[in-house]
This record gives sequence, C-alpha cells and structure tokens, in this order.
Amino acid sequence: MMENIVEINGVNLQIKMWNGQRVITLSDIDTVHGRPEGTAKKNFQNNRKHFVENEDYFEITRQELREKFSPNSEPLKGNPKIKTYLFTESGYLM
Repeated sequence: MMENIVEINGVNLQIKMWNGQRVITLSDIDTVHGRPEGTAKKNFQNNRKHFVENEDYFEITRQELREKFSPNSEPLKGNPKIKTYLFTESGYLM
C-alpha cells in the first residue's frame, strides 16, 4: 500500500493533514460509509453543538480545501468561499 493512502472500510483514501493532524472530509465520510452525498454534512449540522472547533473539526473554505489537497484539479464550480469542514480523529469518532 502507498504511504499517502489509508484504507477505511475497504475504501482507499488520500491521507490529509491539517494543522499537524490527520483529517477527513464530509465527502470522505459519506464515501467510507456508503451513504448518499450530503448525509455527513446534514448529521454534522444537526449535532454541531457537540463538536469543538479546532479540536474535533476545522472550518475552512472550499478554495483552501482545493489548494491544499487537489491543486491540479479542475477549477471550482460555485462559490469558493463557501465553508466546509475537516474532521480530526476525535470528531470523526463522534
């Protein structure tokens, strides 16, 4: 297995680091658990009060996400300033 790939539930994901911690995106969470796109986002929004920002998750823009993890991909569609979230191990396990 490649060094920058991790397997979760039989799904290979690129290892992502943010502020010195491994993180996972909402999209990755949906993929790993075989859920429809947007399920993790909805669940997070419904339970956000239980999470601690910068401990369980980081709030970043879609542009920051793209620049950090897929800089050579196609240009973003829609507003690049829309917020998205990266979950730390503690946030993911919640």
